Amino acid sequence: MKLKKISISPKLFIASFIPLALVGFFSIIFFVNVTTKIINENIEHQASGVLSVVENHVTSLFSHDLANLNIIANIALDSTDRNTIARIVKLTGKVSFVSTYYYVTATPLSSGGYMIMSDDTEIPGDFNQFDKPWFKDAVNAERIFAFNTDSKKKCVTISRAVKTQDGKLIGVCAFDMDLSVFSKIAKGTKLTEKSTISMIDVTGRYLATKDESDVLEGNYFEDSDIQLGNMTQEDYVKASKAIVIKNKFYAVKRISFTPWYLVTEGLTSDFTSYFARSVTLVIILVTLICIAATIFLLWYMEKIRSKEKALGDKLYGETQNLAVAAKENAATSQDQSAAVKEIVATMEDSNMLS
Repeated sequence: MKLKKISISPKLFIASFIPLALVGFFSIIFFVNVTTKIINENIEHQASGVLSVVENHVTSLFSHDLANLNIIANIALDSTDRNTIARIVKLTGKVSFVSTYYYVTATPLSSGGYMIMSDDTEIPGDFNQFDKPWFKDAVNAERIFAFNTDSKKKCVTISRAVKTQDGKLIGVCAFDMDLSVFSKIAKGTKLTEKSTISMIDVTGRYLATKDESDVLEGNYFEDSDIQLGNMTQEDYVKASKAIVIKNKFYAVKRISFTPWYLVTEGLTSDFTSYFARSVTLVIILVTLICIAATIFLLWYMEKIRSKEKALGDKLYGETQNLAVAAKENAATSQDQSAAVKEIVATMEDSNMLS
């Protein structure tokens, strides 16, 4: 059995296909936009969650050492005995795996003052604590975060002043925390396989990153390709949010009770690979539906046209039959008229004979 060939004009084909193609096109655009929005929200949610995990690790380290620092400050405030303070400083050093504690009096070392280190480091006699940022700033603030440039390791120093109720300075206690511990935490936690997490200050200076040689030396905003537009670097880090720019995502979160921030960035393709397959599948499905609908529509219209043609042919045949019948009726009428005329003529002749 031969399949009937569909023959249709280009205008009719275009009129049938374009509406379906437009519907399919806008459906795909809507699906892609909705999917992109869902992906971005998912990235923001996961980035915030991972940075919160890293923040909890960092703050747990600080919380332990800050508690020890407060113990040293309280002992130094209640006791002027050097041996008692020394025992507490060394004891806190033993229970901490990442920090070195110390206490220095407000009296210069050259005038009878002293400085105690938890790791038994000997302090030179010409040591001047009043020139150190961690000492000077602690005198004017409850607690400060500074960077110890005297240490062989890259450390952050957290210090606080020990003062009496009337504001008299007794000394300053502090601890140095090795910044490498933060880099280990940052490298050990990832949002995706290709993402990175770093810890920076408000200027973008690295405090922890995948390359430890960049700590206190490199700058995140110089290394990253993030485009902030009209937003300043300081405004961006203080905003503590996640953004998606083209094919990359960026997120920032402040570490509580510190002037530092966690930043992460990576490729959005790590999140979109699954959705990309879904989008491709939807595009193929919609395209096939449009093609199938077009073919069905053309077939159905051809079927209707065939029925209309058959009906037209039938009507034309009936019309022809009516025309022939009308001609026959006209001929019959003419014959009848001639017969009537003959009858009338015969009647007239009969009347004349009569």
